[in-house]
Amino acid sequence: TLTADSSVVIHVQGVAWGSDTTFASTWKNGAPGQATVSVLPPAMAAALEGQTVGSQVLIVVPADQTAQDTQILQAPEGTALVYVVDILGIAG
Repeated sequence: TLTADSSVVIHVQGVAWGSDTTFASTWKNGAPGQATVSVLPPAMAAALEGQTVGSQVLIVVPADQTAQDTQILQAPEGTALVYVVDILGIAG
């Protein structure tokens, strides 16, 4: 089970709502990503806490809550965001 302190290994794809713009994709990059849950954008971190390894999580972030996503993941501004996250493991 993931906690805020977990170093999680994930595949993630981020898409701007209502468009074909993919702004983040570890599948496209060819390798999963790794991060501590608490340093992810707030909506993503909140959605992942409590999830288990092997889960696939769909996260929708309203446009007015995407400031951190824009800073951390270079997400487009002023639009809702959709993430699909595969939780592959916990490192360490």
